[in-house]
Amino acid sequence: MITSIGRMFIKPGSENAAVAALKELARKVKKEEGTLIYFVHTPDMKALSLPIASPFEVVFYEVYKDKKSLQIHLNGAFKDFTAKNKDLFQQTNGGEIFTAFVSLSRLGGFAKQ
Repeated sequence: MITSIGRMFIKPGSENAAVAALKELARKVKKEEGTLIYFVHTPDMKALSLPIASPFEVVFYEVYKDKKSLQIHLNGAFKDFTAKNKDLFQQTNGGEIFTAFVSLSRLGGFAKQ
């Protein structure tokens, strides 16, 4: 299993369109057989966050069956999403959506339904 956290940042003024695009991305990713968990979050600005969160941050929590499933996601739904929506998010100097990605090693824990 491959677990990761990804982050990107919405461009100020693009919040409504970006949220709609992110919700559509999640609907498309749900159809990916090897994607086991795919959550898209934005900070709850009324709750405690340390350090203080950016209201423009988007956090992805993802679990894939295997490396092949991750590659299918990156080369499919995620690639299509970034191509169609890059103007809604902060970009790198090369014009791509700035995306931070961290692979995680599970030490323990659980998920309840």
